[in-house]
Amino acid sequence: MATLTVPYNTAMQLGSGFNSYTQTLCIDHAVVRDSELAIEVKPNIDSEKHVAQSVIYKTSVIDKTTDVTDNLNVSGAFSIKYDQLKVEGNAKFVDTDKIKNSDVSIMISVKVVNQSIYDHQLLKFQPVSGIKDLTAQRLIEVYGDSFISGWQEGGEFLAIISIKAKNREDAQTIVGDARMAFTRNKDLPENADKKDIKVDLDLRIDKLKKNITAENEVSVSVTWTGGGQRLKPGE
Repeated sequence: MATLTVPYNTAMQLGSGFNSYTQTLCIDHAVVRDSELAIEVKPNIDSEKHVAQSVIYKTSVIDKTTDVTDNLNVSGAFSIKYDQLKVEGNAKFVDTDKIKNSDVSIMISVKVVNQSIYDHQLLKFQPVSGIKDLTAQRLIEVYGDSFISGWQEGGEFLAIISIKAKNREDAQTIVGDARMAFTRNKDLPENADKKDIKVDLDLRIDKLKKNITAENEVSVSVTWTGGGQRLKPGE
């Protein structure tokens, strides 16, 4: 069975049933450990062993709100419940109308994964006694179509920058400038004087960003999970 990644919820427990379509929790202990069928997993006794960390940085232009939900692993059925996207611990994250009404929206994403931990002994389905006439629909309502099998340790930072031109005649120019300023390729030609070109290019890009943000309507929405308590010193 394929493993799906969904946003963390403090109510989640190992073995809890889960509806992957609506991304809602179902009954606890839907799946339990089976010591007879479980595969023996040897514990890692080397506590000082280095854990490889995966870091993914991405900046992209988004055309629709589903680009954001896909990045957050939030299903459309879940996000449609809210007029605004909602992320655990951050209340209302981004106003979907801002994305729809802007001329261009930039998504900046940083994902860090330290390790994934699974309980390989969760192999036994545990039905609830007393439930009769368990149709296929009722089965999913009670138990879900999947279960919580493990956790992913790490963190994620996500920012949405929505830009709307004050002068409608400059809208297309703003879109092009924003694409170049926020999503440019940082790789330089192999035979180029990389130091001089990089300094000159960085200065031009910085000036371009300042012009975009100073002369147009800009909305910035930020959210993070995992280790975000130090992002704002003093709070």
